[in-house]
Amino acid sequence: NMIVHDMGSGLDSWKTASNSETYGCIIYHIGNNLLNGSNWEGHGHGMYLQNDTIGVKNIHNNIVFSTYGYGIKVWQTTTTDAIGNFDIQNNIVFNGGAASENLGGVGNNSRTHNFFVVSNSVKNPIRNTVIKHNYTYAGINTPRPPVNAFGLNYGVDNLTLDSNYLTGQTRLGFSNTSVFNASVNGNTIIAGIPAAYGYYLWGFTAIDFPQNTYLPQQPTSGLEYFVIPNNYEQGRAHLVIYNWDSVASVQINVSKAGLRTGDIFELVNVMDYYNDIVTDTVAASGIITVPMTGHTFAPVIGSTKPPVSQFPIFGAFVTRKVGNTGTASISEINNNTLMSIFPNPSNDNTTVRFSTTHSGFYEVTATDISGKKTLIREKDYFEKGNQEIHLDTKDLENSVYLIRIEDQQSSFIGKLIINK
Repeated sequence: NMIVHDMGSGLDSWKTASNSETYGCIIYHIGNNLLNGSNWEGHGHGMYLQNDTIGVKNIHNNIVFSTYGYGIKVWQTTTTDAIGNFDIQNNIVFNGGAASENLGGVGNNSRTHNFFVVSNSVKNPIRNTVIKHNYTYAGINTPRPPVNAFGLNYGVDNLTLDSNYLTGQTRLGFSNTSVFNASVNGNTIIAGIPAAYGYYLWGFTAIDFPQNTYLPQQPTSGLEYFVIPNNYEQGRAHLVIYNWDSVASVQINVSKAGLRTGDIFELVNVMDYYNDIVTDTVAASGIITVPMTGHTFAPVIGSTKPPVSQFPIFGAFVTRKVGNTGTASISEINNNTLMSIFPNPSNDNTTVRFSTTHSGFYEVTATDISGKKTLIREKDYFEKGNQEIHLDTKDLENSVYLIRIEDQQSSFIGKLIINK
């Protein structure tokens, strides 16, 4: 569950990292630009993987996006008889190469891939590899939309490519390599590359692998989403949404994420991980509302390009439980109100601004993620209108708190992080 961003290289798991696992990480803005003639090309990949031992390399439940180079790269170059043995499942990969100033265009496909699973030695097809339940997106708002490549150059031996949701051009080394021993079943393969770049399948046709769903055009209606719970952090999950209707918000059932009625959760847009966070509670229906517009995006360090957004059609989020309450949802409580907390994170002193709709006595409390409530101020009288109060928070331990300012008629709730 690491956050790795704005590095020259992301998480590299090479041959010496046998029997390793890379899990639950969010990796973005990786790499740099290099000038090739008159064109800036992106180098540096979100994940760079090699393996030549009998140990399995597990790559599970990661989100990789907006790299300079590839999203996830498996590049087998050993001159010995490489084993392979990759298990790549439940990853979300999008905007491969989007951070680079790569000019793109027809004929220039340098390093614009979400998945790049390729051998570079005649002795070494990619062997004994499972690629399942992964989710990609390739928008057409980049010079060269990212593609997915599996088994080019020297093929694959015992590959399972099943139940993935792949948008953009998908390339298999089926008809262009000496060996392509693979199970290719249950995938949804969707277009997304303009016609000028050629047909969206390369190296195979739908007839070669009929047990898949092929959509030659990107859908313009419908909703698909996938909730991926986290094995190492209870109440946390990754969420990927394909909002083909392009509506402003979508309804998502989060019961698979381990969230239950009354749980307070944070919904984090991974493209602005530290700032674009919505806090709410799970309603009795188990359904939450996810906004697909109005998001913010962290700038890419070292690139002159603005971040490439795929909203409202596509979005990736983290959901994480931060507490529990039996009250109505925070969005309902805060309707027609305003509350801000700063500095945030804070240590000993915190300022809260809010706007009351009536005069009265208010109580101020802080509730941590375990549900423990601490009384900060028992009774304060506020007139109707804009308010500012200063809270002594030196006795609060490091944690995430819900600050409540409430009387019998109304309640103001905001999130405060204490970090001393």
